[in-house]
Amino acid sequence: MRPLSHLATRFPKAARSLQRHRRIVAATVAGLGVLFALTSLQQSPAPTVPLSENRISDSLRTGEVAVPVTLTSASSASALSIGDLIDLVGTTPEGAPEVLATSARVLRIPMSTGVSNSSFLVVAVDQSLGTTLALSSTKNSGVAVIIRGTSTSQS
Repeated sequence: MRPLSHLATRFPKAARSLQRHRRIVAATVAGLGVLFALTSLQQSPAPTVPLSENRISDSLRTGEVAVPVTLTSASSASALSIGDLIDLVGTTPEGAPEVLATSARVLRIPMSTGVSNSSFLVVAVDQSLGTTLALSSTKNSGVAVIIRGTSTSQS
């Protein structure tokens, strides 16, 4: 018995066309099978944020906000560790040094992009300083860091 013989009696023109072009049809079906097999074996893209990493908001204490800060020097970030207490120093419009925040706690130290000499980090500061620090770090070309020590009470 020929394959699809019951369909051949109902659709004789389609059956003749398939019989005539059976190699092309077989090659197409085989190619689709390989395509589907390779697609199913392809690894899914890695998530952009590791699932084991805590969110920044989980590291905040009551009354704190997280502020990303651009540093004047990328080498400053390499001297820091998460949990360090730092002072952030910027400049006034006249060029004089100005302390922007004291005892800011380092939450994250993202990798430098390598595009510029600057780097950034995320610090936790008192909610009353958050807006001022965010505005100051955008007005300045970056802030300098003074390391105070390490936070003793981790959240």
